[in-house]
Amino acid sequence: MKIWIYSDDGVANIDLVYSGVMETLRNCSLQNEYHVELIMADDILKLNESPVKVLIIPGGRASPYAKKLAGKGCHYINSYVQKGGSYLGLGAGAYFASSAVEFEKGTTLEICRNNELEFFPGIARGTVYPGFQYNNNRGSTAANLVLGDLLANQLSSTFCRLYYNGGCEFVPKSLSDSDLPQIEVLAKYREKVSDGHNPWDGAAIIKCNVGKGIAVLSGVHPEFPFSLLDKSKYDPKLLTFLYEYDSARKSIMSLLINILLQDS
Repeated sequence: MKIWIYSDDGVANIDLVYSGVMETLRNCSLQNEYHVELIMADDILKLNESPVKVLIIPGGRASPYAKKLAGKGCHYINSYVQKGGSYLGLGAGAYFASSAVEFEKGTTLEICRNNELEFFPGIARGTVYPGFQYNNNRGSTAANLVLGDLLANQLSSTFCRLYYNGGCEFVPKSLSDSDLPQIEVLAKYREKVSDGHNPWDGAAIIKCNVGKGIAVLSGVHPEFPFSLLDKSKYDPKLLTFLYEYDSARKSIMSLLINILLQDS
């Protein structure tokens, strides 16, 4: 069986993503059961003909994804998930799989559009933390997360910090349950959680049932192995947090991969 990682135009840090997925499979003792392949846009057209258990669309820039995969590409991805496949969207991959994008609205970086994929039937809105800049890590931070029950029970903790750089929060267009079929919030940005009882305040990681398949979308990056980060490119305070929570990061990534493999 295969796990595909999209690596075409717009994708960033592909070496970290690949290494993080391989690390996770080893941690789950699954490294001999799944073959991890880097794929290009044209390969998506073979998605329904290949034994692919999980399709991963990683971080980077979602606009090139939308351009390269417009039409047939998105149709094949949607069909694959609807028929029982699993999709993991990380950073830009999460923006790409939401009905609408609102990125840095009102600034010179603004990108607002509707998407062809609608695994989350709402708005992927970012950035959550200020300071984002393309092509560097100056806006990166260790997002302070409140974990939902599914993750908290595995970690025996309700809090965690994970790498963040320009990701989104998930904002429903309506709070009606009928508009949000079988979607579970797995983690929230702590700063976004209000004193009210809105279950969607600051949604950072979500699990969406899509037809017979599943999509896990994340505005943060649990896939980046701390040991492989180029320490010269990151703020020392950020590195301290990432080092402290690296064991929790591994557990979260393992749980997400297991969810995707078991449900597909």
